[in-house]
Parts: sequence; C-alpha cells; structure tokens
Amino acid sequence: MKRLKEVQLFCSFLIITVLLNAQEKSAVLSIDKNEIKIGEQIEADLRVVFPVTESYSFSQIPDTLTSKIEVVEVGTIDTNYIGAKLEYKTLSVKLILTSFDTGYHAVPPVIFPGQSDSLATEPFLIHVLDVPVEMPENTGNEEPEIAIKDIKDIKDKDFSIWEWIKENKYLLLLILLFIAAIWAYIKYIHPILKKKKISIIPAKRIIPPFEIAMTRLNELDNRKLWQSGKNKEYYSELSDIVREYIEEQFLLPALESTSSEIIKSLNENSFSESIVAEVRELFELSDLAKFAKFQPLGDQNQRSMLIAKSFVEKTKPLEENPEENKEHV
Repeated sequence: MKRLKEVQLFCSFLIITVLLNAQEKSAVLSIDKNEIKIGEQIEADLRVVFPVTESYSFSQIPDTLTSKIEVVEVGTIDTNYIGAKLEYKTLSVKLILTSFDTGYHAVPPVIFPGQSDSLATEPFLIHVLDVPVEMPENTGNEEPEIAIKDIKDIKDKDFSIWEWIKENKYLLLLILLFIAAIWAYIKYIHPILKKKKISIIPAKRIIPPFEIAMTRLNELDNRKLWQSGKNKEYYSELSDIVREYIEEQFLLPALESTSSEIIKSLNENSFSESIVAEVRELFELSDLAKFAKFQPLGDQNQRSMLIAKSFVEKTKPLEENPEENKEHV
C-alpha cells in the first residue's frame, strides 16, 4: 500500500507539472489513496491554474463532495505565480476526505466558474472497505461466545462519604470559613460594638455656607489679584463668592440674578439698610470693574473685601449650643 501511495503521488505531481509546463488552464484533484476502510481519512490536493488576466472562483469549497463522501477539513488556500513572466496564477488547497458508506463511490468533478468559461477536475472512484469482525472459533462442545455483545445495564455505584468529601472539599471549606466568621463576629466583634455603641462609618460633617464663604474670601485675599493688575478677575471671583453665600445661606436665587435683583431680594427679606447699602456698593463696583473696564483704586479694592467679609460675619447664623454638638460615646 505504501508503494502504491508513492506511485499515485508521483503521478499526480507529474500530471500537474506537465500541465504547468504546457501553460494551459487546468483543475486537478489528486488523492494519496483510492481505497480506504470505512471512516478512514484521505489526503487530497486541489489545484487550479489559469492566466492572471482571467478570474475563477475558488472560495466556495463544499462540505460534501457527494452524499457518500464528506470533506472533513479544508486547509489554507495558497497562491503562486508561474511562467517566464509570471503570467499564470496557481491556487491550491489541501483537503481531508472520508466516507462512512462501504462500496465504490464516484467523486464528481469540482467546478470553478470563471468570467467566460469554467474549469473542472476529472472524476474518479474511491473504494470504501468494511471492517471485518473477528469471531471466536467453534470447538464443537459449546456454542461460541459472540464477540459483539449488547450494551450492559447501568449499575449504581455505592455511595462513599469519603469520595463525596473529596469531590466537594472546596465547598465544605467555604462553609467552614463562613461559620467561623459568624462565630468570631458573635463572640468578639458584636460585644465590643454593643458595649461601646460606636458607629463604624463616621458621619460626614456638613460645612456651613458661612465657613465656606470666609475660607474662599481669605484665599482670594491671599492671592493678591488686584495688586497684580487683575482687577476684573478679582471682582468676578469676589462677587461670585458673595452670590453663592446668599443663595446657599438664605435660599435666594442670587447666582442667576442681576445685582439690582439681588438688592431687591435683600430688601424684601428684611435685611438692615446698612447691610443692603454695603452690598449695593460692592456689586456696583464689581459690575464697573467686570463690564465697564473700570480700574478701582487700591483703597476701593481693600474696602470691597472688607465689605464682603463683614456681610458674611453679620449675617451668619447664631452659634448653636455646644452641648448639642458633643459626640455620643
């Protein structure tokens, strides 16, 4: 059989070589053997040669060549160019074929359609042999035991607690760790929490609006913007801090209101005349610096900061009873 395989491969190679040298269009399907046992696989080489000026479809390779012959595997399509001027194109692919039906099966031509014509491989036969079943010899005394027997009934396996523990060891380990964690919490952690009455997550301190405003005013004062000639930026941030304080502390719409609308709201909410007058002075000077390119003097800039800080100090809420702010230990 090995000798026959070598002869077949040599003949296939010789045929392909002759076709290539003749520079003709061709399609060849060659196999390493044409006789196999049922279910055995065959190696096949599928090759197409044609001029580079033409085109043939090589992308669709069927899953079955016939109802009796199946394509088990399709390799990668290789492309090569041959001829003195590389005027011919070669497409080749390796196939694995098999059959599960005994008898002689014809392999039909594999057709490759082109633009004006088509190429087709030559048909050939594959002989699929059955696998013989060896039977025991009959001695004459007893009926021989049949080599092929029926499938035996399923037997239940005896339960083993040790086998079950080995199969579920990780699950048992997780259960033991969970039980140990609950025991540790009940034994040690819960009594401590119950005794001290402490909160695991401390309450977040809410910073009052007047503290935020004073912090931002001090930061703005330390940046010395107006001393660097940045009057517009200085008054823009100064007025924004006061507006945000009014909105957060008194719930008045100051951020989206004009200066005159803020003054009107302060009057309507019973602010003293002196406080309203100082805020009006601050906003008027801020509007001139931001929108009219007015350059305030140094004394005016200092006074604007003092007005803002004074407004926050005079209007901040009264200090709460310190006893109410003690932590419960």
